[in-house]
Amino acid sequence: MPTSSDAMVVSFNNEYAESTPKIGRQGADCNESPDGTSYTCHMPELSIEGNGRLERTAIYYNGQQLDKVREIFIHISEDGDFDALIMYVGSDGQQYTKNLFTDYLDSVQTELPGFTSEEATSLQMLTVDSDGTLESTLLLRNNEEQEGVVRLYVHIKAPSVEEGKGLRSWFGGSKNIPERAEFAAEITYREIDGSLTTEGVF
Repeated sequence: MPTSSDAMVVSFNNEYAESTPKIGRQGADCNESPDGTSYTCHMPELSIEGNGRLERTAIYYNGQQLDKVREIFIHISEDGDFDALIMYVGSDGQQYTKNLFTDYLDSVQTELPGFTSEEATSLQMLTVDSDGTLESTLLLRNNEEQEGVVRLYVHIKAPSVEEGKGLRSWFGGSKNIPERAEFAAEITYREIDGSLTTEGVF
């Protein structure tokens, strides 16, 4: 089972850095290595492991698998969009809506890892390290840092969320978030020639 660490080492190419999008750039919470080729960052970490089906999905926060998650919405783009919300049922039975990277997750429930090491080999892992700012956000797929990212979109919603009581209503309907149960995750990259390509994560 892949595990999350408290420190994430980020390598980057200085020559390429000035022309790359802002997502994934080093931030103030990162310490530069002596040789100037990597940064060690201490930030909240969210990982999603699965195969694109709700029943085969695990959500990890700072390495611990979360239980009773009802909905997650992440929309980060180089244009300045930064939405990262989680809705869950706490240990006190109350429903909470929190910012994943700037809020304390009150009464959040955890559980033992749901996948064995063998099962995990057939799954995909998406990891986002961030302090809630675009410049210090790091994106990894299967533990490999992603470069050239211009947009990340994730919406995972359980069927148990009643219509009109999900994250769409939290935004007052201003965000184009489906009311139905959904598992969507995609990344848009800028290629070297400037063209954009979008890939499904799972």
